[in-house]
Formats: sequence, structure tokens, C-alpha cells
Amino acid sequence: MSKQMIIKVTEAGALPLLSEVPKLDLRTMQSLVGGLIQPVQLEPGITLWCDEEAKLKGIPLNRHVEDVWGNVWDINGPFFLCGDNEEGDAFGLTVVQATKWLALLQ
Repeated sequence: MSKQMIIKVTEAGALPLLSEVPKLDLRTMQSLVGGLIQPVQLEPGITLWCDEEAKLKGIPLNRHVEDVWGNVWDINGPFFLCGDNEEGDAFGLTVVQATKWLALLQ
């Protein structure tokens, strides 16, 4: 099984990191964000996953992230980006997707 390429952002001020995970199942996704996962679609085929309870837990703001429709999202705590499809399946980013979003998250 090949590894899945994701962009991981651990905390405010930290640079985004290109990372690989063995699979993008629920357990892996929850461990990456530190809690229950919440999807935020940034553009067709790209989803940001964060802890849906991060604000309630008092975890500090990590970043403001803008989607392709102009919506700005306040993301608290760690998050990661991966690819997705119309059925909602999560999978690794392509090189083009990773390059684009690494630059946007700087």
C-alpha cells in the first residue's frame, strides 16, 4: 500500500509540512487533529480537516484559511489538508495540489 501525501499544520506560526501517512482512516485523521474531525472544503477535490471542538477546548487560533469561494475560516488547533472525491473519500494530495496549498498556507 502506498502512503498518502498530506499537508500538516501543527500550530500558529509554524510552517506547513508535507507529510505522508500510511492511510487516511478515521483513527489516523483524528490523531492528526487531536480530536473529532470536521471537514472544510477549500476547493473541489481539497478538504481541510480540523478538530471540531478546538474552539470549545480553548485551543488557540492557528490560521485564517480562505477557500476558493472567498469564505475565510478561523481554524483553531492542528489541521491537515488532503484530497477528496464526490463520495467524500479522503486520499493523498497530488504534487500540483500540494505545491499550490503549501504556498497558500505560508
